[in-house]
Amino acid sequence: MSDAHRFLHLARSYYNMGDPITAEKILLNLSTILDGQEKYKALHIAIQKILSNLKTASKSGKKGEADNFSLAKSSLQQAEKYLKEKQKERAASILLSLITLYDGDSQTAKEVEKAKKILDQLKITYPRKNR
Repeated sequence: MSDAHRFLHLARSYYNMGDPITAEKILLNLSTILDGQEKYKALHIAIQKILSNLKTASKSGKKGEADNFSLAKSSLQQAEKYLKEKQKERAASILLSLITLYDGDSQTAKEVEKAKKILDQLKITYPRKNR
């Protein structure tokens, strides 16, 4: 399998996992690299069609798989509920799990930052990414 096909499969995997933004970024960059390379002309045309379809679906207001991130929001709400009920350990457990699962995901960045802020206020440490 060529690198170009590997990146195409990677983009498809991200899309199937509910992250069309990362899939589109991969496809845009792959398209740029393949542009003008005769060996990959057919693949470049296919990628252009895929990108066009992604943009059309986005503009038409169709809800894509990116809308499946309500788990992060509902988890944050559940943790906040536990905090109001003075169940700090349960809340912290949910917040830590939310950070572990979603940290680095651009579509849930707001929820992750809020979870980190709450844990900081509670003086509970959480894994920090090396940047």
